[in-house]
Amino acid sequence: MCPFRRLLSLSRPAVHSRRSVKTQSVMDHIACHALGLNEHFPRALLHGPTSLGGLGVPSLWADALAENIAYFLHHRRVADDVGQPMKVSAAITQLEVGIGTPFFQLAYEQWGILATSSWLVHLWQSVSRVGINIEAACGHHWIPPLQTTSDGYIMERIMRRYSKKVCIKLNHCRRFLQVVTVSDLFLHDGKRIHPDLYRGQRASGRSTNYNWPDICSPTKACWSAWKQFLRTEFPSRSLPEAAEDMWSDLPTYSHELLCRYSTGNGSLYHFDGSQWWHHASKRTSNLCNLISKCHLTSELLVGDPPESSIWVEIEFTKDALVILTESMRSTAAMRHLEENKSDTFLNDPVCIQNRIRALPTELRRIVGKVWFPHDNGQALINAIRSGARVYGVSDGSASRGSATHGWKLARGPADPLAIKGCGPVDGHLPSAFRAEMQGQLAVLIVSSLLVAARGIRKANIVSLCDNRATLRRMAEHSRNLRVRDHTESEVDLYLIYRDWIQKKHVQCESKWVKGHQDRHQLIQDIDDEGLLNMEVDRLATLAYTCPDVERTTIAGDVLQQEVYSIWINGTKITTKLKQQVINRCGEEPLRQYMLHKHRLSEGKMEGINWTALQRYLNSLSPPRRATQVKLQHNWIPTKGFLFLQRRESCNKCPLCKTSVETAQHVRKCRESKVYNYRQDRLRALS
Repeated sequence: MCPFRRLLSLSRPAVHSRRSVKTQSVMDHIACHALGLNEHFPRALLHGPTSLGGLGVPSLWADALAENIAYFLHHRRVADDVGQPMKVSAAITQLEVGIGTPFFQLAYEQWGILATSSWLVHLWQSVSRVGINIEAACGHHWIPPLQTTSDGYIMERIMRRYSKKVCIKLNHCRRFLQVVTVSDLFLHDGKRIHPDLYRGQRASGRSTNYNWPDICSPTKACWSAWKQFLRTEFPSRSLPEAAEDMWSDLPTYSHELLCRYSTGNGSLYHFDGSQWWHHASKRTSNLCNLISKCHLTSELLVGDPPESSIWVEIEFTKDALVILTESMRSTAAMRHLEENKSDTFLNDPVCIQNRIRALPTELRRIVGKVWFPHDNGQALINAIRSGARVYGVSDGSASRGSATHGWKLARGPADPLAIKGCGPVDGHLPSAFRAEMQGQLAVLIVSSLLVAARGIRKANIVSLCDNRATLRRMAEHSRNLRVRDHTESEVDLYLIYRDWIQKKHVQCESKWVKGHQDRHQLIQDIDDEGLLNMEVDRLATLAYTCPDVERTTIAGDVLQQEVYSIWINGTKITTKLKQQVINRCGEEPLRQYMLHKHRLSEGKMEGINWTALQRYLNSLSPPRRATQVKLQHNWIPTKGFLFLQRRESCNKCPLCKTSVETAQHVRKCRESKVYNYRQDRLRALS
């Protein structure tokens, strides 16, 4: 095992559901006793979420999984002494799996057989088991790139064709040979498989650019399977698209060549990592499909090889160093670079409009539609430089599953030279709190770009908001991140706010202002701050109907500041992460229980108002919630139920004494006292 991975495996215990069975059994007995439940009460109901009518008591395994996810997110985001080994471990696991999709997004049951056991692999196994996806922002999870236009991953071909046992053998050979893509198997012209790789040896004249972990040599059975795979997958021993194939322009490839060949004097120059060695040409009469042969003996070269020399692929034999083919990779890459030089990109735009257009797509969506005055914000800049007050005001609105925000940078109410904007708030059922936070974030981003375009440092802005919780959340940016911070509400927006405030372009003086003052006061009695709040409130309402403003979408992006994000049922989790993970762990067992117990079809499940049931259960104390759940699922101690358990000698109703007392009979008993009691309760409810 890699030393980094061994260190990481000791830093925090992995999640093992099997090891916690005995402890969980004891805890379940204690929980049932505390809630007044029978010790045989179904565990699916006990650990199921209240959103499906369960009790919502978290299991040890679910609680540990939620803690480990938060632990992973924290250290990867702060990139500390634990986060860096995590990054290394993720890259090694990606090499072991050998595919271009991040392994967190693959099914562990299919692909987990290829990875060495580690803390991250156990986390992958756990989240895959309950259907939780961990997605990375662009550039934060390394994957081996495809190197040519027609390239593909070796393990994709293997997993489609062979059994798990054979796949493990072939992957062992692949890892030993240190190859990932199909182009690694062939010479650089694509016309032949590298002879060393076919024989089970690492390719001569190549130096890998990946830090592969050391592994033992595969067995003879593994090498037999490897040769059979190459013969079956590539019967012609060449790439079908070799003639049209072109090398991609990449910063680094999977390997570098170590040898250059001079066509002028027929000499070969070999680089050993620190200096060049010269191999003289060897006369030979048989050069079928070869460029040349050189002597195995060499002498130290003073200086560098001739500029006219070319990169070549070689093979060591018993009596000579064989030059197999010329590499066109450098030429192709340079051609792509020359083509890309004509592309222009504005790296340092001066005006505020260009700076906003240069923002990443996800940040432009957070800012929303922006309206600029005719002076492009010069009046605001003059006010900032003179020390006059400049307000950054925002407001949010949420209604019927969608939300919007509005914001404004102004010197006062009804400022004709203000910069203002509004936009959508993405996510599944976004809250007004998220809308308020996004408005504050838009104010910070636009004000930072405005002052940065004029070279101002630490401009003072009075940030107004009518939501105290938002101001308290934003005020926490100055302290260090903690693990629990990643489980709190709207963590993605908070991380972006924290990142932008640390740029120190703007220093915000946060201030609360009472919202909707026009409902209780006359306009002339409202101060300037209240009038500004009314203006942005109208902007947030305008975003619902304005044709130039985009609409709320459920799907969101993984932001760069997030590094990784958690997705459940296609929705990014930004609020109450721990509770959402625990609910997900108990959701599927409870669904299966209800399908078996009540025979509820998918249509009937969709017809139940689960949201109202969840709110009702959450409003009850734990003992009363347990009683309600027992009533819902017919787990009340009726005579009929106790008779089946041999705890009662008779199963008849003690009141009417004619019918078997079941859960249904308790609700329908025709005995006069019970009937009158039910009628009185119904009248009281109505």
